[in-house]
Amino acid sequence: MRTSPQIVADKKNIPRDKTLYFTRNTLLAQNIVEYQPEMFSGYWVIVLITCFSLMCGVVDVVSDLVSNVSCTYYAVEKMNCTWNVVTLTPDLQFFYNNKTENILQPCVIYIGNGHTRTGCHLYGEEFLSYDMLYISFTGSYEGRPIKNMFLRNPGDSVTSQPPKFNITMKGDNLVIQSSHPNFKENCWLYYVHVSKCNEDGQLYTAVKDSNWSVNVPYDESCQYRVRVKANYTEFCGSGASDWSEIKEYGANNDPNLLVKAAAIVIPISISCCLIIALMLFRRHKDKILPKVPEPSLLFRDMFNDNKENKMSKELHVGQLYVPSEELVEAKLHVEPKSTLLHLEG
Repeated sequence: MRTSPQIVADKKNIPRDKTLYFTRNTLLAQNIVEYQPEMFSGYWVIVLITCFSLMCGVVDVVSDLVSNVSCTYYAVEKMNCTWNVVTLTPDLQFFYNNKTENILQPCVIYIGNGHTRTGCHLYGEEFLSYDMLYISFTGSYEGRPIKNMFLRNPGDSVTSQPPKFNITMKGDNLVIQSSHPNFKENCWLYYVHVSKCNEDGQLYTAVKDSNWSVNVPYDESCQYRVRVKANYTEFCGSGASDWSEIKEYGANNDPNLLVKAAAIVIPISISCCLIIALMLFRRHKDKILPKVPEPSLLFRDMFNDNKENKMSKELHVGQLYVPSEELVEAKLHVEPKSTLLHLEG
């Protein structure tokens, strides 16, 4: 029969040479029971407990080997457990098992820096099927063995690689198709963040039923920026991936570009046409507009007929010109015959 721990002695009545220590972390038994050793500060304490034989032993209540122990499940049958080293010890060992198993399994692949172990890579088991993961650290401190115990739920910290995705055009929509999760598909929810035209983005969701894709209305005048993140739902546990790298689709264009272009091009085109028309008109002006009598003279003749007739009479305009007779003297002077004529006679 397994019983809960009982404190049966204190500093006053326990001989120093018969003292059994317990860790101030969790102790593995039928249940994991957490103690607060600060309550017994300065005391030597004996704890009687029925427990698994491999987990019982003499440990130091004073020292912690590690702290901040966390385990992250990141791929099929793969999980990493990491910790911060509190007490440097050359013989630090990591052990783990499932609640249904009594045999501790040692870490095979350690993660660390030099000789300092800061993590363990676990593989080969479906850790998400564990109800709880029991973890034991062993080492020594000042010649005495130290054992720290921890209890972790693998489903409380699940992650994966950021989903890969493609962007395609289908009709008037953009189709964002993401890759499938590589484990526990029913437990994942994808967040698809889409922004356009440098505006604040909108968040879409994709699940297994939608084949991990979303449709987004497409505006040709905008550039779209897309990124995807996988979230492990609270129905199965907790955790998420990092955001994927941003992919861009299309280019930003001014929605009023055609109107602005028309407002610039049309006036320029009209101006050019007018200049060409004026040049052609000047060149062929005589053909296009031949000279005609000035109509104003006709109207002037009609209204000023009497006046002009009078002036014509005064100036003898319109009368036949009769030249005046030229007076010539009628005197005749007869010269005598030449002497030459007398001699010939």
